[in-house]
Amino acid sequence: FRPTAASSSRARARAAGRAGSSAFPRVPADDLSEIEAAAAEPGALWRKALPLAAIFFCASFNLTILQTLKDAILVTAAGAEALPILSAAGVLPASLAFFAFYTRCVEALPHRAVFYAAVAPLVTFYALFATVIYPAAAWLHPAGLAARLAPSLPAGLAGAAALAEHWTFAAFYCAAELWGPAVIALLFWSLANEVCSVRDAKAIYPLMGIAANVALVCSGTYVKAVTAGARSAGSADAGLGVLVATVVALTGLMCAAKAWVDARVPRPDGGGGEEKAAAALKKTKAAAAGEAKKKGKGSWSDTAAALSASPLISNLALLVVGYGVSHRLFEFAWKGALRALHPTAAGYQAALADVSIATGWLTIGLMLGGRLVFQLAGWTVAAAATPAVMLAAGGAFFGLSLAASAGASVA
Repeated sequence: FRPTAASSSRARARAAGRAGSSAFPRVPADDLSEIEAAAAEPGALWRKALPLAAIFFCASFNLTILQTLKDAILVTAAGAEALPILSAAGVLPASLAFFAFYTRCVEALPHRAVFYAAVAPLVTFYALFATVIYPAAAWLHPAGLAARLAPSLPAGLAGAAALAEHWTFAAFYCAAELWGPAVIALLFWSLANEVCSVRDAKAIYPLMGIAANVALVCSGTYVKAVTAGARSAGSADAGLGVLVATVVALTGLMCAAKAWVDARVPRPDGGGGEEKAAAALKKTKAAAAGEAKKKGKGSWSDTAAALSASPLISNLALLVVGYGVSHRLFEFAWKGALRALHPTAAGYQAALADVSIATGWLTIGLMLGGRLVFQLAGWTVAAAATPAVMLAAGGAFFGLSLAASAGASVA
């Protein structure tokens, strides 16, 4: 047996690992200092990491504010039973409309202007809601509509009548729901993937997760402070105005950081990313149109056959669908129970802020200790942790809720 070059390199890697077994195992070049030392220019990595972290921090800070506001405003007015209906009849169409608008922006605007054009309508609506729509809600909402329609509607559609009565709150809920998938998932990560090479991403992307959860803690604390101030002043409109003004101000900081990235941070491809992205989009759409003409539209049976042909893909699909459904069911029921404890918008908002703070600290701890779980317990235990926790917590929550509704004392 003659060792190949690959087997020799693997043997050297194992020997190095045994030699440094006392040190914490690391992925090669996943440390900022290592990548910085290999960079062509000192400070080049930090010029990417700092503005990207600032954008992600501001976007995550805004996300927590918007999530707290939308739930506090709508759930206390229309009830948690309206959320499943609004998710299907409002949030989904709004998401499709936004992504159609985003596609038009990509086709019609310069590549670096798409970020600003996509963010502008959302921030404009948030400001309009806080300054004009919410103060005029008493005149805009058809008072008593839900009560008049309730006798003629099935019990399961009572939430739809409440949404029709509080339609401006429902519109704000849909717009606030777009911030996460549109600004963070689409716009930010498109920018990060554009300016970071694969090697840079090993060091920069974990920092983004820390920045997001620090923002979660900071924003939760900020929302609590603003809510307490509005309570003492006796003005809910003032608290809403301050929080939405904060969203607008931080969005301005995001745009400033994006402009700095465009002006000062070179792209890994040498700066031709815009033309390549536009050409790739046109090429992909042309290829998709050609394939559609050749093959026709796929059916649900074709999709099911493709899923069943691969156990890996079918299991991943089952994992995603199961998580999404269980998370939504848990969320709707939990928010309904929270409303019973905190019937006012200010109290509900303060409770959600406490949840954000606790979630941020817990997530930071899990991120820092997550590698130990993978190393000591393995991938199977790490992957099973989330569904196991959800099963235990959800089972306890629903069990106690059913016992309380049956008249048992659960205090």
